[in-house]
Amino acid sequence: MIIRHALPSDHPDIIMAMTTWWGDRDLTTSVPRLFLNHFGNTSFVVHDQDRLIGFLIGFFSQSMINQGYIHFAGVHPDYRRSGIGSTLYERFFQKCLEENRTIVQSCTSPVNTTSITFHRSMGFTLLEGQAVEDGIPIWLDYNREGDHKVLFKKELLPVRIQDTFEIRQATVSDTRLLTGIIKKSYQDVAMRFKLTRENCPKHPSNCTDEWIEKDFIRGVSYYLLTRNDTPLGCGGIEQADKDICYLERLCVLPQYRGKGYGGMLVEHIFNRARALNARMLSIGIIARQEELKTWYEKFGFVEEQTKSFTHLPFDVTIMKALVNT
Repeated sequence: MIIRHALPSDHPDIIMAMTTWWGDRDLTTSVPRLFLNHFGNTSFVVHDQDRLIGFLIGFFSQSMINQGYIHFAGVHPDYRRSGIGSTLYERFFQKCLEENRTIVQSCTSPVNTTSITFHRSMGFTLLEGQAVEDGIPIWLDYNREGDHKVLFKKELLPVRIQDTFEIRQATVSDTRLLTGIIKKSYQDVAMRFKLTRENCPKHPSNCTDEWIEKDFIRGVSYYLLTRNDTPLGCGGIEQADKDICYLERLCVLPQYRGKGYGGMLVEHIFNRARALNARMLSIGIIARQEELKTWYEKFGFVEEQTKSFTHLPFDVTIMKALVNT
């Protein structure tokens, strides 16, 4: 997946998205071409190969010199809950910081509870309005009569976002790199649950080159996420049978967490499972990692069962997600 600044030539694809990404709602009037003509350097598009899968239209306020404004953002339905939306927002935040814009504002419709939840998760606060509905402050007649809005505001802290992301398939020559990423990424889990080489030799924090080499021989496909050629994380997929694939050793290095990179890897694995015509994607996690279970639930995974294994000092929760939803 590649994120870049928006161009006027992106307008037809965005207009097509406005007619299909939100069901029967036709939102084509929300993004005139002039936004891409004049605000391309503060707007972004995301492509998976040649396919538009996300965009954000933003600009700098001319009246309030310390503010940026997000006018519209969207993610293709097949790629939602994958971290693309948060990555687009973070890219705009970084652009604002580069120009000493420390306040970002946005708005949404009061009925768009998904958007309200998303903005809150990104650290936005809701601005006090003239009315309250279901505990949400509403600005009445914000753009025109009858067009009520929920307004958001976020004060920025420095967030470093680089320019070029790539997810590529790893090869045997990447074995040592994969081993290092997996070992480092799982060390905090090992410390939290007191897992050692003695009591849990098969935990990924003990990963070796030999493990990865055997995975390649067994048919596991690994994918590396990089930012400006710097490795951020990795994940693997193994087809167990024609209907089900396993998500293997998904991880992001500790210093790069909280920026949506794990979601980018999850969505990539989903796409690979679709390409294999699999019906289900399955993963096993430590049962006591409730926060990780909640994180996977955002991508459509549901808990199927919890099992005990004689070679593991913890119970394992099996989670599964439908691939083609």
